[in-house]
Amino acid sequence: MLEELTADSVYATIMMQEPQPRAVLLVEGPDDDMMLGDHLRPGVIGIVCGSRGVVVDAVVIAEGEGRQEVFGLIDRDVVREVSGTESLPGGVVTTTNYDLTADVAAARPGAIRMAVAAHAYREARLVADARGQDIEFAIIELASFFAGVRIAVQRAGYPIRLDGFDFSRVVGTNLETLGLEAFAAHLRVTKPEAFQWSDTVLDELRASAASSAGVRELCGGHDIAGAAYGFVKAAGGGNFSRSAFEASIRVHATCELLMIIPCVMELHRRCLATTGVQMFDCIDTAA
Repeated sequence: MLEELTADSVYATIMMQEPQPRAVLLVEGPDDDMMLGDHLRPGVIGIVCGSRGVVVDAVVIAEGEGRQEVFGLIDRDVVREVSGTESLPGGVVTTTNYDLTADVAAARPGAIRMAVAAHAYREARLVADARGQDIEFAIIELASFFAGVRIAVQRAGYPIRLDGFDFSRVVGTNLETLGLEAFAAHLRVTKPEAFQWSDTVLDELRASAASSAGVRELCGGHDIAGAAYGFVKAAGGGNFSRSAFEASIRVHATCELLMIIPCVMELHRRCLATTGVQMFDCIDTAA
């Protein structure tokens, strides 16, 4: 199980490879591996680590052992907004947007709209007509608003669960995005004995959400999928799979697209500069 992986066990996996790889790419989850794994050059291996902490710590161990051929890709998340700058080892690169799925969506204009239409064409049209805008913009608006809530909750350390949020609860009957009070009403407080909603907390979350509205680099792939689900359900849709939606985004991760994603190019550049090895088979040496 991924949650049982540790930095030591990942490094041990690298050491047990026969023959030893020319370069190693550590990623957080299977989604990242699906998008990048098939594009690694012969002699380069990818390992799924389960979390950003394991990726970072495994690279630290490798560098401490003098192994400069181990690299890591981690999600941007909202670390900078919550805790400021993050100190990372030289072999670790962060995504530009919240995660790699969001990077792919940003690099392929219309990918979100096409993914919704592929699974819920009628509902996508209803949302676009009701709001007078492409459903992709509506989804980013909703997901980025929620990102602001996430930032405020994490910054303050409130005992509120954000994973699995039902975005359909914050889309109105006219397919408009409801206000912060609607979000708060449907957020799960994990320690009610230690936390209560107040005007001060609501104002704090509202201000953070307003400041992040429309900032797509703060939107994670799961939240984009959640917002898409919310609009489709509010528009009367039934069987809309978030995982199938995300898969429809990831299908755009072709060689041609990867070549314009900054984190992929940066991994390739660092690998080539440090080891002389090209990490990805779709990027030539000149890159």
